[in-house]
Amino acid sequence: MSLMISISGIRGIVGDSLTPKNLTTFALAFASWVLRNKTERKENSPEKRPLIVIGRDTRPTGQAIGNLISNTLVLCGCDVVDVGIATTPTVEIAVAAETADGGLIITASHNPVAWNALKMLNHRGEFLSGKEVDELLEIAEKELFVYAHWDTIGTITQNDRYDDLHIE
Repeated sequence: MSLMISISGIRGIVGDSLTPKNLTTFALAFASWVLRNKTERKENSPEKRPLIVIGRDTRPTGQAIGNLISNTLVLCGCDVVDVGIATTPTVEIAVAAETADGGLIITASHNPVAWNALKMLNHRGEFLSGKEVDELLEIAEKELFVYAHWDTIGTITQNDRYDDLHIE
């Protein structure tokens, strides 16, 4: 089974088509894409790092994948808000509420438990468009990654209040 790539993200069977290498590559590409878009929106300043919200479902691989993704983003100079176990709409709400630059949801939705996925959101908390996915794939293919200098790495913050906000 090969890795499935679409506007809703990348998905595959963990340890088969969805590997740590694939996940890291797409996290690096996403961080670089977010930084590029933040600059194009004229919202890039040295004192404000890109902010990315991450949430996941209850699959057994979700926490490990979340840790790998979060730490990769931090090493690219992004701040991460980890909302923990949350639905896709809850993560979308969190992206907007945090005025984040993007979001990642670790969930393979209706697929069997062996599967997982990395769903990508833009700064509005919406799935990437076809054009945006093409931009991200070009960054991944050409390895046009942005890395942070040791003194500009990001941070990870836990925030579990978004389930309650979404219910309200």
